[in-house]
Amino acid sequence: MEVQESLKTVQAKLDEVTRERDVSLAKIEELEGQIQELKLKVDERAKQVISEAIDEEEKTVDPAGVYADFSRARLVQTIMDLNDSMIDAASSQFANAVEQLKLVNADKDLIFEGIDEDKVVRDGAIVTPPEDEM
Repeated sequence: MEVQESLKTVQAKLDEVTRERDVSLAKIEELEGQIQELKLKVDERAKQVISEAIDEEEKTVDPAGVYADFSRARLVQTIMDLNDSMIDAASSQFANAVEQLKLVNADKDLIFEGIDEDKVVRDGAIVTPPEDEM
C-alpha cells in the first residue's frame, strides 16, 4: 500500500513538472516570436534611418539629384574621370600659356628649362610645393 501511495505522489509530481515544462515551452515559443518581430522592426528602422541620413547628405552634396541613381562603382568611376579631365585641362592650359609666352616674346631668347606645371615660384625660385599644398 505504501508503494502505491508513493507511486501516486511521484506521478502527481511528474504531472505537475510536465505541466510546468509545457507552460515554459509555450512561453519560450511566444518570446522567440516576439524577438523575431523586434528584430524585423529594428532592421526596418535601421534601413529607414540610414536611408534618411543618406538622403539628407545627398541633398546637401547633390541638390539637383544628378547622381542619385548612381551605383557606388559608377560614382567612383565618374570621380576618377572628372579628376583625369581636370588634370588634362590643367596640362592643356599650362601648354597654352607657354605657347602664348613664346609668341608674345618671339624676339626674345626665353629659357624654358626648369619650368614644370607641378612646381611653384617661392622667393624668386621655381620649387616643388610642400606636400600639404599639393
